[in-house]
Amino acid sequence: CTDKISLRQILLHNDTLCISMNRVIILILILSNFAFSEEGKICVSPVDTHLKYQSGPMEGRGRSTNYEVQIGSSPKKKLSEKDSVLFDGLDVNTKHLIKIYYEGTLDQSFWHRFDATSEYCLWYKSLYATWSIWPQNSSNHFCNCSGS
Repeated sequence: CTDKISLRQILLHNDTLCISMNRVIILILILSNFAFSEEGKICVSPVDTHLKYQSGPMEGRGRSTNYEVQIGSSPKKKLSEKDSVLFDGLDVNTKHLIKIYYEGTLDQSFWHRFDATSEYCLWYKSLYATWSIWPQNSSNHFCNCSGS
């Protein structure tokens, strides 16, 4: 080791290295945000068609063609009696308000946050006239948005 390096050279070199490392760290953080930002999906099951109820608290209800769902600021989507309806591109880091409309009137609403997975199934329980949301992998028998 015959080369002598002055303290000034070490400090200058160290500053350059520090600035370069800061840039690398910032770049890694930016790229990792894009690489790991996952989009969520909510598949809404078809709603069984049955005759309208003739009495009780559900009197007059029953037609699937009268249901629409809105998630967050997305437009309402009309539900089908045969096909599932897909809402995709949802931010998994945001809480989403799910609104269910019957004959154009808000019927039910609730908040949903993506927890266990990025894919969920929203399905209608006709016996109690309520809606449930489950992870897609445990509710494939209700929702099928694989072709969407």
